[in-house]
Amino acid sequence: MKLLAVFAPSQDVRDRFFSTMPTSLAWALAPLIAEVDRGNLPEVEYAPKIFDPLRIQPTIWEEYQILLESERPDVLLISSTYDSHFTAIHLATMTRRFNPEVLVIYGGPHVDEVANRKVISVMPQTYPFNETGCPFDILVKGDGELVLLYLIRELGNKKGRQVLLEYLNTSEARMAFTCIPGTFEVHARMMNGEVQVITGTGLPLNLSQLPFMPRKLFGHDLDLYGFSCFREQRANSTFKLLPSTSTMLHRGCRSLCIFCSERGGYLARSLDHIAAELDELVKAGIKGVFFDDSTFGDHEGFDELLACLRSFPLQYGSLNRFDALQDASFVEKLAKGGFVYQYCAIEQFSDSVLKASAKGQRIEEIRRGIENLRASGMQLGTSLLFGFPAETEASVNATLDFVAEVEKLGILSCVSMSLYSYHPNTPLTLGTREGEQMHSLLHYDREPPNQGEPWNCFEEGQWFHPSWLAAERVNYIHHQAQQRIGSKLVRNMRKDGDAFRGVK
Repeated sequence: MKLLAVFAPSQDVRDRFFSTMPTSLAWALAPLIAEVDRGNLPEVEYAPKIFDPLRIQPTIWEEYQILLESERPDVLLISSTYDSHFTAIHLATMTRRFNPEVLVIYGGPHVDEVANRKVISVMPQTYPFNETGCPFDILVKGDGELVLLYLIRELGNKKGRQVLLEYLNTSEARMAFTCIPGTFEVHARMMNGEVQVITGTGLPLNLSQLPFMPRKLFGHDLDLYGFSCFREQRANSTFKLLPSTSTMLHRGCRSLCIFCSERGGYLARSLDHIAAELDELVKAGIKGVFFDDSTFGDHEGFDELLACLRSFPLQYGSLNRFDALQDASFVEKLAKGGFVYQYCAIEQFSDSVLKASAKGQRIEEIRRGIENLRASGMQLGTSLLFGFPAETEASVNATLDFVAEVEKLGILSCVSMSLYSYHPNTPLTLGTREGEQMHSLLHYDREPPNQGEPWNCFEEGQWFHPSWLAAERVNYIHHQAQQRIGSKLVRNMRKDGDAFRGVK
């Protein structure tokens, strides 16, 4: 039984965040790959690399067809975000045409959001099993690591896709899933088209008992020099990029921003588990590690964590929040612990806009956090978000003026601009009058509705926006940004289509 793992590519040809490694998929695969490597699943083998093209390009369909003919998979394990759901459908359909009996298991951030009872009730068209020609057999929502291992083990026991799907419709299967740790749902479509949903009982999932992500699946062509924040200065004052990678300390986010679907839930790894992984990375020659957690500042026990990180000869960077960087002595501890880079979202430099979005930070905290970073010698990457309901022309210009001011400090690495977008499972979409009017309009099984400029000058620019974000307004914001901070805009960097990973 041959497994093929796929991380579907973005439909945005100027996307930069998709150039990072598919770490979430690798974590999900970790227990399964470990069991195969130990010889505990002798009937299972896997393709040596995750298929993860950076973004849509004309050659990927031909490349994938060649891969299918080479690997001849019996199981497709595919993951996507909302932006790559359409390409996930296409790749899964190609796989099923190649092998009609292939088992297709689909998960990732998009499934986590749309396989939700409330979303299904008010936006049924976003649920993959309601989409025309849906090629997926099983959706896995939530903590999928041990669920995936169980499904593949049972597929081997049941000897085939149809028998496995029939088994998932039994009380025996439901009882078995009650013993699997994690918060999850398994949505399985039977051969007659009916969908069965199995919900886990919420047994605690211990992240520290999971194997490390199998980085070998990133392949020999992995760009270890993609994080531009990790570097050392040469004698001639030029810089040399250091081999680097990313990992995560926890999952979930304690913040409750109304525009984000990654809200709530929190699980952390133990210090021993983190240290063991860092030790492996150092032995592999890694010099820089980026912590890709939603908010590094959520992690508990900072003094112990920093002591652990200081014990390794590594440079670090992370996603964070300005309100977590208010104590100058704490920020200095980060710098002394090896941190050289923080990526923190400004969103908009307006207290009224930040309050209305439930961001949970004030412009005073943004200023203080930036000053503390400057004093510590760390570099800053930031993101801006435009199109808030409370936004005004004055708040847009105040935001761009402030970022231009920060650029003069010499610590600003890059700026990513996004547009306020409707995602199915956010308060913006579910809890506002305008959001409710969008319910029937949200479709992800097709190309995005807003293509070309000015939309593709912004992250999420191609997708669904409030009515006040018309092209004229978006053009104005982009023009103003180009004039003031154009050299730092992520989408102005490396326009040749190559990866740019210094943005996070």
